[in-house]
Amino acid sequence: MKKFLVVAAVLALGLYSVGCGGSDEEKDTTTPTDTVAGDTTVPTDDTVPADDTVPADDTVPADDIVPADDIVPADDTVPADDTVPADDTVPEEVVTVTDACQNAGDLAIVQADADAISAKAKECGMGCIAEPDIVGCATPCVEEGTGLTAGCSSCYVGIIACTIANCIAECVADAEAPACKTCQVEKGCYAAFYECSGFEAPVEPVVDQCTNEADLAILQADTQAVKDKAKECGMGCIAEPDIVGCATPCVEEGTGLTAGCSACWVGIIGCTITNCIAECVADAEAPACKTCQDEKGCTEAFYTCSGLPKEE
Repeated sequence: MKKFLVVAAVLALGLYSVGCGGSDEEKDTTTPTDTVAGDTTVPTDDTVPADDTVPADDTVPADDIVPADDIVPADDTVPADDTVPADDTVPEEVVTVTDACQNAGDLAIVQADADAISAKAKECGMGCIAEPDIVGCATPCVEEGTGLTAGCSSCYVGIIACTIANCIAECVADAEAPACKTCQVEKGCYAAFYECSGFEAPVEPVVDQCTNEADLAILQADTQAVKDKAKECGMGCIAEPDIVGCATPCVEEGTGLTAGCSACWVGIIGCTITNCIAECVADAEAPACKTCQDEKGCTEAFYTCSGLPKEE
């Protein structure tokens, strides 16, 4: 038994010696380190360098695939300024001409003979009736024929052009016919002329306001009471800038007259206060008061407004 253990131990030591390196002869039979130098065998870095296999930058560089700027640059797709330039699509703003006749030269010509200017404008405008731009065509004709400036001439031609465009049927036979005037007003021909020229539009007179049955009955019953009420209401508004507007409701309420007829009675009071207060304050029936009212147009305005017959 001891011999077996000794033999086993010897065998175990022999195997251990071989496993740990063995004899010198066994070491020489392996591949010596001198046959392949350490630097030339296959360095770890040369086998497959991490950077040389498929470099992240060399495989498909982000910049080389489809650069963002090279695909379809936002500015190159449809540039806002290159597609439809604002200046090419929208025409220039049309400037409205105003106060074109309010210079000394034009005013002198108009005051000398306004009717001649209107006639010349009609002649020149009708001569350009077939043109697409009547104003542009006829303005030099009016300017040359009247001596007006180009701007003022264009205002006079403008009303003719507006009439031709909108009211030719109503005005071709008679430019003074009511139907022609009404059309010109409704289509804005007059409004455009007054804006262009700077002249003040005439105020259409109010007429025949007291000729209805109700107002006539009140006036026939007691005209003097109406006069007294109008004077009272008018004097009560003497400090107001608009005496007629202020006093008309007072007369309407105090007499039963319509608003239109009441305004006529207040109108002669307001005109008298404005123009003839000194002559009429003591006695509204005094000759000096009547004369002043006639001269200042107060009496004529009252009869036009009311439609009543003039007193003898």
